Amino acid sequence: MGTRSDVAVLLKRDLDALVPEEKRQAWFDGANRHEHAEGFAYVWRDVKWYIDSDENISQLYAWLAGMDDRDFEIIVAYHEYPESDGDDRGGWFDNPWNAYKDATVSLVLDLKTAPIAAEETPTIGSSAMISRPLLLLEIPATAAEEGNLEDGWQDGELHEVYTAREIAAMLKVVIAERDEARAKLVQLEQRTKELR
Repeated sequence: MGTRSDVAVLLKRDLDALVPEEKRQAWFDGANRHEHAEGFAYVWRDVKWYIDSDENISQLYAWLAGMDDRDFEIIVAYHEYPESDGDDRGGWFDNPWNAYKDATVSLVLDLKTAPIAAEETPTIGSSAMISRPLLLLEIPATAAEEGNLEDGWQDGELHEVYTAREIAAMLKVVIAERDEARAKLVQLEQRTKELR
């Protein structure tokens, strides 16, 4: 178990050349290495990145602490704590990979699991307001943290808001209409055959 992260350590070419050879394997073990004319990107996916308890990681941080911030950047994207930037270091912000942390919160609904009461009839457009869609919700993590789910949307952007039951009921109606149209098409094809 434990907290998992996606991590990028970006080093300008001159700085990468200074990495002690006896430490290179230990510090970058398991990373995918991406080369560019300006430097190197070492990228790990879904790893345990613990500065305090992993000797190799703490040594890498200590070594980089003595370097010019503009020559490197460390980006740590914690899956469980998207707003955290305590382990990010450096200032190579114009790196050639355009690397940065982008935290979003997503909500996905499985409509097959939402039972519909027989007396419920959805009314399309009955609850329009400035809000967020329910089927796929992507908002900045800072907005979710502050409880302001409207952040991230443009002013005046209008969204129809429906509950999962309303959406499921609307889909049920659409599927019924589709099935009815298919049945009519089959009847028309049979009549056409009979007339020939």
